[in-house]
Amino acid sequence: LVFLPGERDIRELATALRDNDRLRVLPMYARLSQAEQNRVFQSGGSGMRVVLATNVAETSVTVPGVRAVIDLGMARISRFHTKTRVLRLPVEPISQASAHQRSGRCGRVGPGLCLRLYDEQEFSHRRAFTEPEIRRTNLASVLLRMRAMRLGSVKDFPFLDAPKLSAVREAELSLREIGALRQDGKLTALGRRLSRLPVDPRLGRLILEGIQRDALREMLTLAAVLSLPDPRERSVEKRDEADAARRKWRRSSSDFLSLLALYEDWKQVKEEGTRGDVRRFCKEHHLHPLRMQEWTDLRRQLEQMATQALKATPNTTPATSESIHRCLLTAFLGNIGR
Repeated sequence: LVFLPGERDIRELATALRDNDRLRVLPMYARLSQAEQNRVFQSGGSGMRVVLATNVAETSVTVPGVRAVIDLGMARISRFHTKTRVLRLPVEPISQASAHQRSGRCGRVGPGLCLRLYDEQEFSHRRAFTEPEIRRTNLASVLLRMRAMRLGSVKDFPFLDAPKLSAVREAELSLREIGALRQDGKLTALGRRLSRLPVDPRLGRLILEGIQRDALREMLTLAAVLSLPDPRERSVEKRDEADAARRKWRRSSSDFLSLLALYEDWKQVKEEGTRGDVRRFCKEHHLHPLRMQEWTDLRRQLEQMATQALKATPNTTPATSESIHRCLLTAFLGNIGR
């Protein structure tokens, strides 16, 4: 089991190793199709199995039969950048705790070996634990919940790990931007409605604006898919094939309209077709079946919350393109670029 920082590193090393007949090279990263990921867990086949993985294999997945781990000591760590308001994934040295976790992936049923491809002295100077997520993520949801529950100031709250003040200020700015927070820091009426939806405040704002503009049906679909990893598979090897298979849904004016067109066809197959039809639909159009099902499930949950908590009814007439994009602009005002 070889730990690499990202997808590109995995692809480059896989290409370099595939000429060796004694090795069975198996990549493993999030964007791979389900069928390709499942190959890692299949027994048999000739040659030594070499699994090239990101840190998804550190805790989320246990690869069976690993006798040796090669650790490059790097990983992509999610960090919310307050100035650009973008969640980035920079490559950083892993902590000592992560290194120990990686070494524990081998030797689970017999003797094992871990090779760390970095200096022992460097390892001793690394931080003991990975920085807690609350110190590197967007705090808008946390701040909204705290205001709704009247828990007082974030600065005075006894967190196990106190968030950065710059992140707190950015969260306040984001909530003011979407109309959820007043200048004095108290929730607006809209903010109180948002706090009843257990989603990111921007996605909640999307749903509320959808109610106002008679576009709730479309906003529920978009809020659900924006909460999940992209269900459209697009591996390097089959990129052109995937693009051609999904061309019928492409809308040149907007990626969001493309997603809505995809969902409408998926919904029809899901409701009227058999299980075999659903599997064929996903395979032919290079769609991740589990993520498509998650999209459906999450959308259903959001619709139940909108009808129960907000007493709203989805529109039966399709919303106009203008209404859809005005809803999006209301929710993502800080993401406009020129």
